[in-house]
Amino acid sequence: MQLSILGLNLVYAALGVVLMWVAYRVIDRMTPEVDFPAELKRGNIAVAIAWSGDIQGLHADNPDLRWVAPQEGAILYSDNMLIPRSSDRVALAMRWIDWCYAPAHSAQIVSRAGYISAVQGAIPALERIAPALARSPLVNPPPAVLAQLRNFRELSDAEDASFTRIFLDAIGG
Repeated sequence: MQLSILGLNLVYAALGVVLMWVAYRVIDRMTPEVDFPAELKRGNIAVAIAWSGDIQGLHADNPDLRWVAPQEGAILYSDNMLIPRSSDRVALAMRWIDWCYAPAHSAQIVSRAGYISAVQGAIPALERIAPALARSPLVNPPPAVLAQLRNFRELSDAEDASFTRIFLDAIGG
């Protein structure tokens, strides 16, 4: 099934990424001497599943690093901010979220993090404070690359409950 049809296959792919992260953490504990960013910088890793922002951050140390979106497609990003259900400061948290999603502030965040922004207007704001970064295809992908990238779809309540059970089983919860 093509990733252009945003169905359960993409959800399973996302779950796979989470499970790989959990597995990576387990392996990382077993082999603490393996430093993923350092090994990427040294060129000791030929192929990796990595965010474009990870490569953007390491590119100065190793200009041979490349991030490539598979022809079949890739996940654009998942930009999440959560407020705990028990919070007594929801209004303050909402103000913080609103601040982060203002184009000028998002550009400031991108200038330090080197990731694609979900905020409309962040790239023009980034051009004013970090023009070279704003031209980077890892932060501002060209239309041909954007056409290969997809967003997650929203889960139904039943799917959310099912995947929550799978995730909790995977992490031993």
